[in-house]
Amino acid sequence: MNPTNPMNPVEHPSHSRQKARYALWRDLYRGGDCVEGRPEYLPRHPFETDRQYGIRLARSAYRNFAAPVVSVFHAAIWRKAPLRRFGAAGPSPEVELILADADRRGAPADRFFGEATRRAAAAGIHFVLVDMPRLEEGRVPATLEEVRELGLRPYFVHVGAEQLVDWGFDLDTGELSYAVVAEEVEDSAGPFCGHGKVRRYRVYTREGWSVWREGAGGVEPTGLAGEHGLGRVPLVAFAFEEEEPMVGRAAHADIDSLVLRVYRRDSELDKALFDACVPIAVFSGFREEEVREFVRASSSGLLTENVEAHVTYVEPAGTSLARIREAILDDERSIREIALRLVRPDSKAAESAEAKRLDRSQLNARVSAFAQGCSRAETACWRLAAAWLGQAVEVSVAYNQDYEAEEAGAELARILSELSSGGLISRRTALEGLKRLELLPGDFDPEAELARLGAGAK
Repeated sequence: MNPTNPMNPVEHPSHSRQKARYALWRDLYRGGDCVEGRPEYLPRHPFETDRQYGIRLARSAYRNFAAPVVSVFHAAIWRKAPLRRFGAAGPSPEVELILADADRRGAPADRFFGEATRRAAAAGIHFVLVDMPRLEEGRVPATLEEVRELGLRPYFVHVGAEQLVDWGFDLDTGELSYAVVAEEVEDSAGPFCGHGKVRRYRVYTREGWSVWREGAGGVEPTGLAGEHGLGRVPLVAFAFEEEEPMVGRAAHADIDSLVLRVYRRDSELDKALFDACVPIAVFSGFREEEVREFVRASSSGLLTENVEAHVTYVEPAGTSLARIREAILDDERSIREIALRLVRPDSKAAESAEAKRLDRSQLNARVSAFAQGCSRAETACWRLAAAWLGQAVEVSVAYNQDYEAEEAGAELARILSELSSGGLISRRTALEGLKRLELLPGDFDPEAELARLGAGAK
């Protein structure tokens, strides 16, 4: 899109390639209604009837493995609140207002940026727009109280990965030269008249901003435009892992294909059990009218003159169901192995102190990269806020990097226990995970423990 005359809006090629993944990562992280019952996540088998497929869709239940992975990394960098420094004199009164209410909706800075970093880990990347409301031309607030009452200070706005549809960089400096943020806004409403929505684009450049909307003849200006004089685009990227500029990769991306496969196999097993839960009666030697009289209940009976007639019940032997269960357990183990590798890349029951130090450095490298990226991004947000205020303040933000692999293991152990208690994973999976985390003895046998639990042993 040409930011000065976007009559033909075009998505950035990287956004076009990535937006389907953003939608997948968002849905798998949120779980529940975002996944269950949706055909794109639970495809129909080639010979499955509409009725049978409808039953499967209605009974689908998604187990969320993505959210715990995000929680581990997010908890790591937020184990301590970020350390913010605003020069020798400390934050100005206007900055104090932002610290207390970062988004003009009551969210303190820690809550706002905690949400921004969580969304970055869940979707791969998240953006923060630094904006400031303006008074009519020529009017200046007289006191800090008036500034507070009118909300005339910078504030931060969440911009999701899927909202940033286009951007460009200055070829000489490498700095962001423009950004286009898409949004759905209500443009008409009334009692019993419904609510009309229109797609709108906010274009930000280093000099100013403008608002465009989709109309009958394409994208057209709304007349809303202005200059900000910042000399930079007031948009900042928070990335979990940056694949390329303005494009990120989610913390749970490595397990997503397995998560979907477990969801689909769960559905197949559930439907197989649903179909096989009532044994089928097979009548031999009975006339049709005799069978029609039969009702399966404690007082039912059958009478026939055929002495060779008999009734048998047919039910699945269970071999195929057991194989589906085994396949699901295999996938669960694979998910767990990948998730644990994120926490401790080379965890073993017996390993040298040097190997443990290497594990810790590998883990810290990934967490540190996330923490350092968030530090730079939030620092950029505060510097843009200072630029809006016309203040020359040296700002720095440091996110927590005091993080140990053992703490990650403890956090993941807690999550495994919660998933097991909630019925989202099996007890076997939870016990094997706890053993893998070395929170159970090396000779611990999950199968023997499950047998004791089944027998009521303490």
